[in-house]
Amino acid sequence: MSKLALSGAQVNPGDQLFSLATLERVWITVDIYEDDLSRVRAGQTLEAVTLAYPDEVFTGVVNRISPNLDPNVHTLQVLCQIDNPGERLKPQMMARVRIVTRPGAALVVPQTALVFEGNKYYAFVLTGPNTVERRTVQIATWNDHGYARVVSGLRPGERIIVRKSLQLDALWRQAHGQSS
Repeated sequence: MSKLALSGAQVNPGDQLFSLATLERVWITVDIYEDDLSRVRAGQTLEAVTLAYPDEVFTGVVNRISPNLDPNVHTLQVLCQIDNPGERLKPQMMARVRIVTRPGAALVVPQTALVFEGNKYYAFVLTGPNTVERRTVQIATWNDHGYARVVSGLRPGERIIVRKSLQLDALWRQAHGQSS
């Protein structure tokens, strides 16, 4: 609680005189990448884990999604309301948040299958018994399990080279007269 009113001070309509706060429910601001925006909606449930209580999961809901995109990192802020039993969560604590979404179909490949060169990603696709095609792919996100989500350049069911992609890329570039 904070008291902003002073005895004898002039008060105008709309002035805030008192601020009451409780920690029974807290707000968490979460940054999400723009390519995840289509899967996040107000009202979705979420789970938060803090450094202070790593074995405890705090639950809540997505309350509001910011209309503003940060152009530097391509993220939006999501305001979430979290239940805080025992009032253990405190202002400015860090939390890892998992927003529960419906699973969707995605094409993912091991990160080891991708070669990055000249601001583009490439994958090697087996197009026949003895033929390989170097193809430009566009990816959306990495995950911490070693996979990347592919947006374009590959189709479900295509076979790709997943190991020694850098060595294969060097051989491909040499065969096509490109220097390293």
